[in-house]
Amino acid sequence: MGQKSNSNLLRLKKNNYFFKYLEKTTEESSFFLYQQNIIKSFLLNYLYKYGIVVVNCKLYRSHNNIKIFFSYYLTSKLKKLIRVKKNKHILIIKKLICILKIYTFNKLNFFILFQNLNNKFTKKVKNIKQKLSLCHILKQLKIYKKQVFYKNLLSVIYITLRKNVPSLLSEAIAYQLSLLKKKHNFFLTFITHALKLFFNSNINCLNGLKILISGRFNGVPRSQKKSIQLGKLPLNSLNTNINYYESIAYTINGTFGVKVWIFKN
Repeated sequence: MGQKSNSNLLRLKKNNYFFKYLEKTTEESSFFLYQQNIIKSFLLNYLYKYGIVVVNCKLYRSHNNIKIFFSYYLTSKLKKLIRVKKNKHILIIKKLICILKIYTFNKLNFFILFQNLNNKFTKKVKNIKQKLSLCHILKQLKIYKKQVFYKNLLSVIYITLRKNVPSLLSEAIAYQLSLLKKKHNFFLTFITHALKLFFNSNINCLNGLKILISGRFNGVPRSQKKSIQLGKLPLNSLNTNINYYESIAYTINGTFGVKVWIFKN
């Protein structure tokens, strides 16, 4: 016979609890976990429709309050709207709070704290050697400068290699694939070229990286798999610190699956 597992175990991390509020009964705790998951999945899908890619999302619950922290990345779709209407992303978040209050029947107070990752990555680089290597990388990628995905993906690659965030890279690739109708091979050559240049430079903090994309490239009737691997990626050993994320891109030619593995000692 199977034994029921305690739902509080799902909240455990390596050092501390993910949620601060622990309930008295198992029925209450399972209901709150279900409610938290619905709020989190709705938040991710709602913001993604407006072109906001959520990188990290955390929920902290007390008896009457829910505190939400998330870091996001603005795509070119929302940047155009912000130029026309200022503070458009803040209005979207205010609308989100109203929807969440209706869902909880105004019984809970929501506090949202968010961080924008769209600051220019060239300003973040302070080391002189890293600046020189970054200038060398940008010179080699001048061919792709006129493309829409050039600036967005370069900053995404920089953040993933420095901060070990696979969710940002997979979501950014999936979002760009959903916008592209053709020229998928051209887009993949840009990613491989940019990743190789960044990975072999002194900016990189990772030991290994792997990207697997599957789907109907350029509208071909059968789906194909294309992978990019850099460095070592020991998937068989349990002691290694590997981060994994998976995302789906919905296009005219069907769905594209994007999987990202990152290995760091």
